[in-house]
Amino acid sequence: MDITDMNAFGWSGMGQRMFFEGHQGVRHEQAAPTIRFAETWNEIVNLSIMDKLVQLAVAQMQLLHAVDSFPRGGLCQGGTLKEALRRYERLWLPLIAAQAGPGSKGQQQQQQQQQQQQQQGYSQLVPPLDVAFLWHLHRLQPDLYADDCQQLKGRNGVSLLGALHVTPQQAFAFSDGSDAAGTATAALWRKAYPSEPFWPPAAPGSQTAAFSTSLAADLAAVAVRVPVFTHQLLRACYMQLPFLSKAVDR
Repeated sequence: MDITDMNAFGWSGMGQRMFFEGHQGVRHEQAAPTIRFAETWNEIVNLSIMDKLVQLAVAQMQLLHAVDSFPRGGLCQGGTLKEALRRYERLWLPLIAAQAGPGSKGQQQQQQQQQQQQQQGYSQLVPPLDVAFLWHLHRLQPDLYADDCQQLKGRNGVSLLGALHVTPQQAFAFSDGSDAAGTATAALWRKAYPSEPFWPPAAPGSQTAAFSTSLAADLAAVAVRVPVFTHQLLRACYMQLPFLSKAVDR
């Protein structure tokens, strides 16, 4: 497990030092992944992947800047935010859960099938911007994210906590459906939800008004605070390699 995966799962910006075990070759003897916290900062630094922090920091800023530039008042308030919440909870989470869920074969075959799906299917999925934003905010609350993921069940009632792990490549990625990853994801989305646009999202309507979240994480409360944070990062230095490299050293 490396620090890029920790950022992907929700470590960045929240003072959380979290490890996700039972995945990607770590403690495979466990039936289900568990979460523990690093004991010291040195334990993280010694993982020798600090150089990847710059790449992830830039990707995070690109996501936040795109959110800040979204029309109709942005994605951080009002009906547009509520529609993004609906799309994330009711469409995206079930979609990726279905991709990662095990089949009905024997236990060993289930594990092999699930791993293959994660590597070739689930891990390649890239959401639209509004969904990517809410996915990011959800992972910024790792305990609540884990609790919510535990509530999602795949076929045979198997918990999808491990399956809903996010790769570093997915952590801050988003697509309008025109690039390679986005095309595949959009095709899967449209097959599952023929009446729901992948991108751009429809204007808030009756489905938005009727929506009520069942997640433990209050993503709306987090979203309204994001613009203040984003506007702190609008200076050019936050996208410049020398500045970010010094920040890693600090």
